[in-house]
Amino acid sequence: MPIDMSIGTPIIHSMHYAASPLADRHQLRYRAGADEPRTGTTGGIMFKVEKGVQMPPAKTRNVYPFSRMAVGDSFVVPPEIRYKVDAAARSFGIKHGCRFSTRKDGDQVRIWRIA
Repeated sequence: MPIDMSIGTPIIHSMHYAASPLADRHQLRYRAGADEPRTGTTGGIMFKVEKGVQMPPAKTRNVYPFSRMAVGDSFVVPPEIRYKVDAAARSFGIKHGCRFSTRKDGDQVRIWRIA
């Protein structure tokens, strides 16, 4: 049962370990008052919250031709990047509701749009 005496004082979370030499480090927590700013890891920098600022459009890179493919279309990639392209195809398919299949075709890898 935690003991909370007042704001800014330690809270002992476990009375069983209170006599331990590690009690100061592990069982004591400090609670900041409502009027005290929480700085965290920002080094004391305060941030101004702004309302009504338009968010710029997301920048996307079209490295692979997934958006230009119809069902049955395919393209070839080097075998060294097979898993990278496969992951990109899966991600694109989840976002856009389509499916792709990757197969080894001789000494190269081919990606097909299948749905």
